[in-house]
Amino acid sequence: MLIFTQYRNLKNDEKVKEYLKVGETKGCFYIESPAMRGLLKKLRCDNYTTLVAASSVIRPGVARSGMMKEYIYRFHNPGKFEYIHPVMKEQLEETFGVMVYQEDVLKSAITLQDWIFQMLTPCGGR
Repeated sequence: MLIFTQYRNLKNDEKVKEYLKVGETKGCFYIESPAMRGLLKKLRCDNYTTLVAASSVIRPGVARSGMMKEYIYRFHNPGKFEYIHPVMKEQLEETFGVMVYQEDVLKSAITLQDWIFQMLTPCGGR
């Protein structure tokens, strides 16, 4: 029980939040790479939700596609972009319309399946 209580307190510790915000995470498993430290600084990460998103945004596919750069922009400018479809706002508002997590792709595809089917039908030659 002591360990769980310490963990809960750790998530709310102001010093931990400050270390995350400035990328002082050397020696912290999974968030110690130079790239991750740089991303934490760019996001000024100071909470668990942003930390989790950062750990997904930094993956090679997301980073190479330009979505990491777009996520950073939208994170700091939430009112300066438009969602490409109302469903995207509904499904991806937490991540500013950027498909950060694998389940974001599935959620959006399931929600937009009729629209996608109509769009792809001409491609199948039917």
